[in-house]
Amino acid sequence: MSKKIQLSSELDAGCSLDTYNVLSSKIDFGQNSTYKLFSKSVLDSSFIKQTQVPPYEVSKRQEKIHRREEKGKTKGKEWFNMKLGDMTEEAKNDLVLIKMRAGLHKDRFYKHNDSDELPKFFQMGKIVDNPVDYYSDRIPKKQQKKTILEELMEDAKLKKFAKKQYSAIQQREEHRRKKLSQIFKNKKQSQNKKVKSKK
Repeated sequence: MSKKIQLSSELDAGCSLDTYNVLSSKIDFGQNSTYKLFSKSVLDSSFIKQTQVPPYEVSKRQEKIHRREEKGKTKGKEWFNMKLGDMTEEAKNDLVLIKMRAGLHKDRFYKHNDSDELPKFFQMGKIVDNPVDYYSDRIPKKQQKKTILEELMEDAKLKKFAKKQYSAIQQREEHRRKKLSQIFKNKKQSQNKKVKSKK
């Protein structure tokens, strides 16, 4: 006895179609969404007006110029492609201080700088304290400063050294002024004697 099999007119995939519905009411098909899409499109009104499609390839000369520009933005492979530093006022002051470090610490020797200009490529870092170190070995957060300049302004040793240097310079200047005034007085006296002797 043969059974008749009735085929179903639809297949049940075992999942609800609402979750995969592409034509959901949440998607905005208004004018704003189409405008946003066309703003990113290559085919705009200026493209349509062209007589021929512009070539996609870039010339070798343009590639060379682009490579040179990109190369100028970094220091090079030897310096791990260090990028240009942001030259803010604070960074500029810190770099100037680093250049003048030989004057700040007379007891230490620093190699002479290669150039007088400030470097274009630089990176600022922050020293992170080791949690293993004892508390007295670390600098407390209240004493930590944002820039090198602020740190040096708080250094008592450096203040003492600066005062000593300033007083030494003042004494030298005063001695020089006295010497010059004495020389001018002697010259005037000798000129006055010559004038009197002529009379």
